[in-house]
Amino acid sequence: MGAYYSSRTWMQELEEYEGLFAEEGDFDIPENFGIGIAIKATPELTIAADIVHINYSSIDSIANSVYNFYSCPGVIAMGGGDPRTGNPSYCLGGSNGPGFGWEDQTVFKLGVQYVVNNEWTVRAGWNYAEQPIPEKETLFNHLAPGVVEHHLTLGATWNLAKDQELTFAYMHAFEKEVEGKYTPGFGTADIKMYQDSFGVQYSWKM
Repeated sequence: MGAYYSSRTWMQELEEYEGLFAEEGDFDIPENFGIGIAIKATPELTIAADIVHINYSSIDSIANSVYNFYSCPGVIAMGGGDPRTGNPSYCLGGSNGPGFGWEDQTVFKLGVQYVVNNEWTVRAGWNYAEQPIPEKETLFNHLAPGVVEHHLTLGATWNLAKDQELTFAYMHAFEKEVEGKYTPGFGTADIKMYQDSFGVQYSWKM
C-alpha cells in the first residue's frame, strides 16, 4: 500500500499567452494526491489499484469561468452598458480573467501484470475519471477539450537478453462529447475528443 502528495508546482508565466490566460499567462500545475495498493495474487499475477484527486480549482487559469469575461469593461461597453461598472481584472489575461472552468477531478485506476515466462510480461489497465468541463464552459475549451473519461491501456515487455529488454505500450481514450450550453454573444460550442498513443522503449541494464 502507498500514498503520495504533490503540492502545486509554480511555473513561469507563459509570455506568449499573457493576454489570454488568467494572471498574465500564469499556468501552474495543480496540487494532486492519491492512494494505491498492489496485490501479488500469484507469483505471476500482480493487481494494482489507485485513486488520485486533482485540485484544478486552485489554478485560476484552469478553473475561472468563461463568464468572468462579462465583467470586463470592454465587454460591458459592447453590450451597451456602462464600462465603469466593470473591472479590468476580469478581462482576458487579468487576475480574474476567464479560464477553462475545469472542476476538481477524481481518477480511478486499475491495472494487472502477468509474467508469462522468463521472456514475456504482459500488462493491461483501465482508467476512469468524470470529465471536468461543465456544459456552460465549453466555449473556451476548444483550446483544451479534455473531456475523455475512459482510458484502456495494453503493454508488454520482452526480455531480449539478461541485461536488455524491449517494452511496448498502447493507450486508447474512448471518444466523449460534451454538448455546450448557449454562451451569450458567442453561441453554442460542442466539444469532443478521443486519443490514441503508442510507445516503444528499449532498456539496457548496466
